Amino acid sequence: MMMNPILLFLISAVSSSQPPEYGPYGKGGCAHTTVHIGGLVSGWSEDAIVMWPKKALEDNTKLPFLAFAHGMTAGGFEAYTGYEKLWDVVCSYGYIIAGPMSCREFYCQRFYQDVITTIQTCKSKGKELTPALGIADFDKIGVYGHSMGGAATVDVSRFATANDIIA
Repeated sequence: MMMNPILLFLISAVSSSQPPEYGPYGKGGCAHTTVHIGGLVSGWSEDAIVMWPKKALEDNTKLPFLAFAHGMTAGGFEAYTGYEKLWDVVCSYGYIIAGPMSCREFYCQRFYQDVITTIQTCKSKGKELTPALGIADFDKIGVYGHSMGGAATVDVSRFATANDIIA
């Protein structure tokens, strides 16, 4: 008896196992703080959120660095609270994450500059901003974002070579 290929696909898709939601550092395994970046051009705040796996800092484990760019109207404290689960899940897989808190109210055409400035400042000041940046591997820098922040990552990628961004 020949099974319908569409039915076979649906059965395999439903029965396949899902990857774990949280990585090896687990749910709640990360901590965060706010640091002053300065020089951000999109208004409201010149600070950034930095998040890291607590165990990696305790063990002095080097981890890749990611910059997160929030969506439109999600600046300020919303840059973290609006994406808290996303920050926690990504961090749990072993990343140091920083995201600018600027651009709170409207679409910011130059938000990508704030993402680049955040990367550059975290890299140059490191542990001066927070001890967690001392375990960031700035040879492995990536960017990701949501909505307006996703658009900003495209602009950031135009300057990837100059800023050692690899992903």
